[in-house]
Amino acid sequence: PSRGEELIPRPDGQAKVFDIVKIPLFNPDGSRHALVVAGRDITERIAMQESLRKSEEFLRMLIETTSEGYIRISSHQVIIEVNKSLCDMLGFAREELIGGSASAIVDEAHRARFAGLVTEPSTTHKNYSIVLRKKDGEKVFTLCSPTVLPVQNGDSPGAFAFFTDITER
Repeated sequence: PSRGEELIPRPDGQAKVFDIVKIPLFNPDGSRHALVVAGRDITERIAMQESLRKSEEFLRMLIETTSEGYIRISSHQVIIEVNKSLCDMLGFAREELIGGSASAIVDEAHRARFAGLVTEPSTTHKNYSIVLRKKDGEKVFTLCSPTVLPVQNGDSPGAFAFFTDITER
């Protein structure tokens, strides 16, 4: 048996994508007898997947090009993702932050507050003053906009936050 996707043109000029399964049938002597072909139209699924891919690409571009620092953390405050702006703001390379603890970049006096903000769903879409620490130890005063991600299968997948540097203010 073999399986694959095939583009099948229609008489009206449009084409449909089918998930095709082909199963050869053989005579007792091993010669080919017939070919059973079954297919289902997956055109809509393919279009949705492409739309999702483009949407994800667009969101990735937004996160990477915003001047705001971005961080995504697990429910245990392990850093999963950061953008270039946060790395530049704090003087770290992305590789130095990913997999580390979010509390390591939060000023000690603000760690408990930050931990509460990224676990309490009611904090979503509000701005909070949080002091971060650069790689060299210097303080960065920020406005933090946290969003706690919805619980899935009884476990919180974590949170994400944007940081606006307000040190000059």
